[in-house]
Amino acid sequence: MTDNIDLADAVAARIAAIGEARGFPSAGMVLTDLLGGWAMQGSQLSQPISRLPYAPGSMQAVEDAIAQVYPRPRNSPFTPEAVIFELEAAAFGPGLVLAVDKLSQLNWPDRRTVLHSLSTRAPTLDGVSYLSILQPGLNALPNVDTAVRAAWMAARLANGRREVTPDDLQNWLDLTSHILALPFPDMAEVFVSLGFRPEETEGLAADMAADLDDLGHVWPAGMGAALPLMAGMIIPPGWFDALKNIALNFDRTRMDFLEFNKPAKMPYGYFVGTAIHTVIAEFYKAAHLGHLFPIDQKFWSNTTPVSSIFNALSSYFSNGGGVSALGRSAALTRPDIFELVMLHGQPPGWVYEIKPAGPNGEGLAQAMTEASMYAAILNVWGIPALPGLPGQIGTFGTVPAPGGWVAFASPAPGAIVYRLIKVPNERYALKFPRTASERENAQKEAKAKIEAALAAGLATGAAAAAVALVYILAELIAEYAWVLAL
Repeated sequence: MTDNIDLADAVAARIAAIGEARGFPSAGMVLTDLLGGWAMQGSQLSQPISRLPYAPGSMQAVEDAIAQVYPRPRNSPFTPEAVIFELEAAAFGPGLVLAVDKLSQLNWPDRRTVLHSLSTRAPTLDGVSYLSILQPGLNALPNVDTAVRAAWMAARLANGRREVTPDDLQNWLDLTSHILALPFPDMAEVFVSLGFRPEETEGLAADMAADLDDLGHVWPAGMGAALPLMAGMIIPPGWFDALKNIALNFDRTRMDFLEFNKPAKMPYGYFVGTAIHTVIAEFYKAAHLGHLFPIDQKFWSNTTPVSSIFNALSSYFSNGGGVSALGRSAALTRPDIFELVMLHGQPPGWVYEIKPAGPNGEGLAQAMTEASMYAAILNVWGIPALPGLPGQIGTFGTVPAPGGWVAFASPAPGAIVYRLIKVPNERYALKFPRTASERENAQKEAKAKIEAALAAGLATGAAAAAVALVYILAELIAEYAWVLAL
């Protein structure tokens, strides 16, 4: 067990080193039963963990899973510093095509490092940044990854300023057009490039997508492959259309939605994302209470770090307290739902990841891959787990949420995917008049000014891009003190 702990620490350190260990909204749930505790207290009762009919995971499985979720080029012949050098040289000579190609191959943290440097450095005294000088050349290049175009524009617009002027408006609309052509994981990374906190990006994207769906926005095709599937993963057909139809045909005259009562200092997107994860997790918990012995219930909500979960579970394992020693490293991983009961058979632990379905279903592959990663890490630490079985009770349904409802399903192992359904503002006001104005005012200023600027011909853009821009700017104004000088 000691060797496994050392390996797990090394993996956790690697995740932290590449800057990808973030606190995305999560339910952080662990359920255990008394029978599971007996079976795993090998030094005192029943049988030791080594005799359970389940083989602990291998380090290679962990490495493979992490590589899927946090891809990083290995043995690359270039570094962010090398790409910065080549792009700066391309500002006054050839080489832009090759430099942009290298930029597209970097992972998101390294890509942001390059673009931030180019946005803050200028070759001449007039202060025009390398990023601005290279912009026309980038625009003229064919076949540039849309994510690179969006990240480039986001770095320009977020460079040290917190003001949106009429001269910027067209660039902002172009940026949102790029964003709407991205799968959710890349969309979230562009939001981070704009300065949003990582933990609020999922909720912001899901909320924005719900309004765009209501407008009949047609998302670009071919967005479903946000992450390559690991070996053996199969995505079943038809699940996306079924979930979409549930959301689009939902009876929005119902009055069982919850109040949108966002704490004053909590970012809008983080509140939305956390609330959705919480209501789904609570639904799962209620459906699985029959698995638990009342005297031994263990349940953690979305604010509990995994280090606390491991500390609580350590008494069930004959490892000399080794699991508790993983506290600091374990805090880096936060599976959305982890239920460990012997009724599951072997292995007894089920892991589920909750993700927005995405415009064309790309969220399912992401949830499957992350659940596999968490299961692999848990196995290395001696906690028998696998991605939870699909279609189990508590993994599908429609539940009330703040400001609407959530339709969700589990079409594949370890994955729970959802679509947000928003209640019309006038119906919300009938039930919760106190917070009705707060819910609308968050976007009122941005919406009015953007519509006026478009009507005056200051910029042009599709209706969907304008709606998306309202969401982005409203959050920047409310949470990050940006000024809309239109």
